[in-house]
Order: sequence, then structure tokens, then C-alpha cells
Amino acid sequence: MTKLIMQYESGGGYDCNSCTTVCAFEYESAEALLCNFEDKLKEQLNIRIEYFKSESIEYKDVNRFEFLGYEFDLGDFLYGENHIELPEVFTLEEWFTFKLGEKNVS
Repeated sequence: MTKLIMQYESGGGYDCNSCTTVCAFEYESAEALLCNFEDKLKEQLNIRIEYFKSESIEYKDVNRFEFLGYEFDLGDFLYGENHIELPEVFTLEEWFTFKLGEKNVS
């Protein structure tokens, strides 16, 4: 198992409302984590599409879903109507190197 960090922008994609969200996982690899997360995003997107096609009057939050103990909002990964943008995934060491590099840029 590898210690991984998933990082993405949440909060609607607007500068004034968005923030960087970071989640930690232990998973077999970054590639496997991203692949399984993408599958979950596609599954949730299909649930959302079917819900709106049904024209149901019963409210159901079709944007929120759980993945490995964290709750996510589908809207944080959708751009346009159905374009999925995956989060960044780093090993713990890569993430610290990436973050330290950000602090050294002026």
C-alpha cells in the first residue's frame, strides 16, 4: 500500500468561493486510485443523468457521493455538462515536494 494525497479545487470553481481540498489515502497505487475514482465519478454522473431524465418530483441529492470514507460533490469534478476532470494524485513525498516548491516560488 502506498500513502497518497488527492488534491482538487472545490466550491464551484469560482476564485472567491473555491478552496483546495486535500484527502489522504492508503491505496495500491496512484493509478489504481485515479482509475477507481474515475469509475465512481462516471457512476455518479449516470445516476444524476437518469434522475433528471426521470423528471421525478422527489428530491434526491444526486451530486454527493462517498468514496473510501470521504464525501465528495460531483460538481467539483464536472466542467461543462458532462466533462469530468480528475483530481491530482501524489505520493506523500511528491506532495511535500510539490508544496515546498510552491512556497519557494515568488
